[in-house]
Amino acid sequence: MTEGRDFPSPSTGVIRQVAIVGLNRETAHLLPNLLDAEGIHVIKVLNPELEDVSRLTQYPHLDIIIDTTHNPTISARLRKLSMKRVDVISGLGARILFCGVKKSGGEGKDAVLQSLEELREAVGLAKNKDEILKVILNTAVKTTGADCGSLMLLDPSKRQLTIEASVGLDPNVVLSAIQRVGKGVSGMAVRRGEAVLIQGRADKDLHAAEYQNGDLTSAICCPLKDGDEPVGVINISSKNPARIFGREDVEFLQELAGLTAEMIKSTRDPDTNQTTAHSLGIINAVREILSMKYRMEERLNLMLMKLVNAFGATACTYYEINPTDKSFVAKASSSVGVTSLKEKPMLLDDLFTQRILKCGHPFCVNATGKFPRTKKWSLVQPIRVGVSQEIVGALFLFMNSEKNNLKEETGLLKKIGEMLGREFSKSRELESMKVQSLKYSAISQFSFDVSNTASLSELNRMILSNLGLILEAETCVLRLRNSHLEDLEVRQTVSSRDAGWLESVLAVDEFVVADLSPGKGPLRCDDLSRSPYADLGLGKDSMLAAAIDIGGEIMGSLTVYNRKAPDQGHAKPFTNTDQDVLLNFVLQAAKGLKRYFPFPSPKQATPDPVLAD
Repeated sequence: MTEGRDFPSPSTGVIRQVAIVGLNRETAHLLPNLLDAEGIHVIKVLNPELEDVSRLTQYPHLDIIIDTTHNPTISARLRKLSMKRVDVISGLGARILFCGVKKSGGEGKDAVLQSLEELREAVGLAKNKDEILKVILNTAVKTTGADCGSLMLLDPSKRQLTIEASVGLDPNVVLSAIQRVGKGVSGMAVRRGEAVLIQGRADKDLHAAEYQNGDLTSAICCPLKDGDEPVGVINISSKNPARIFGREDVEFLQELAGLTAEMIKSTRDPDTNQTTAHSLGIINAVREILSMKYRMEERLNLMLMKLVNAFGATACTYYEINPTDKSFVAKASSSVGVTSLKEKPMLLDDLFTQRILKCGHPFCVNATGKFPRTKKWSLVQPIRVGVSQEIVGALFLFMNSEKNNLKEETGLLKKIGEMLGREFSKSRELESMKVQSLKYSAISQFSFDVSNTASLSELNRMILSNLGLILEAETCVLRLRNSHLEDLEVRQTVSSRDAGWLESVLAVDEFVVADLSPGKGPLRCDDLSRSPYADLGLGKDSMLAAAIDIGGEIMGSLTVYNRKAPDQGHAKPFTNTDQDVLLNFVLQAAKGLKRYFPFPSPKQATPDPVLAD
């Protein structure tokens, strides 16, 4: 076997011959992906229980052996085979190198960053540190679209860096390259503890470089740090003028560098490695549960029961935030059934609620107030979603533990909380896309039905009944300007609440529509009690209004109040998506209303309200 050989890149157009050793679940999962991977040809799947691994020497053009057995004896025998230029890698290494990153130039970054946690399995799957480093470096090079790269580790006693893994570098350069801390780009990056982005040639004075590589157009050097302690550096370079690295590439490499430093620490410290293996088991179990095709409620219950068993905890509960009063209501628990939670809602204690909202970070509290080094502890992990990192809930773990173990357990719970937050974000996005698609389909159907109305009153009823259903509004108000072009008059209302409520709404609505302007889009208010309309008596209600523009003039208005939310028992504010939906709906409604313009005056100034079911 040869050492330090680069893994192949599908972009080269070369077909690599691959053999898999092991007939097990991992092989069954890996094989279909390899068959679909670009530039890979699987020529043999060998069962080591029935066949001798030496049979692989019959394939002279073999490039890569993927060992899925996790058997140290078999792994050792594979590495002793007298086959030139053949690499032995784990199943994980194959998944990451050939299945996980199929596109370069940044297109696959999001997918790689979402699965960074899976890379940690390499510590358990590969006893060989060199393979772990090689997997990480190839992930960096392939994902960023770099032409070459290196991973250097620091010898603290000598204060110098040496190359431990490389891609696209001349073997003589790999053997001779030694960089002292503070010298060259890599040495300066380690000393400063900051990533360096270089476009064109490196500044010799700025980076204390002894030589320049003139054929590079862009490069990134990112230090590996265990806390504040440097352990090495990752370098990637581009020789292609069309591939210039930017801030996004730097941020990706920093993520990968943090993971690499953690792995290096694990391989050096057996105790840490054992702890990491235990943590990986919990994380992987949670990942498998969250990827199941069950409803989120069922997956939550399974995950909470898994956490109780894994942590040896007494109970684990997930609380969801109520956006109206900022309270936390239990939605799933390892100790209480979902039916019971619905019948008798369980609220998180005010002390924990205020602390979550104030600090927004994970924390632990001694539940007994005595013997703080032992006994009962409450671990709380806020759950955040989206780019804005909005808090949507919290994981609450009640357990018995030694105080000196809590840092480790809190860190693990934080990782699980981040996974759950990503899953919620994905579910929100999918649900939002689904709902938005349905709403626009309803608008399309509405625009077709509008052309078939026989009178203005029929059209008015159709407009409000459709709008109420599409935006899930409690109350809808349609106003039109009469033929004398005077004030907008109420023509139709639909409400699921009583006549007293509707009267209050109409009083507010008169001021709302007066603030509408042509061409400025919808007017939205999430809390009327904190708006210019606060004195009109509606309280903490939400509102969304839009002008009906005909010929550049406001000839009507549509206003909706309070989104229905029967599952939470309280009204929800309207969203940005609702604004877009209303704008599209108004455009279609205006097309139908043009047929009856100028609008005749109604027989009544305010028609009898239509109370929706």
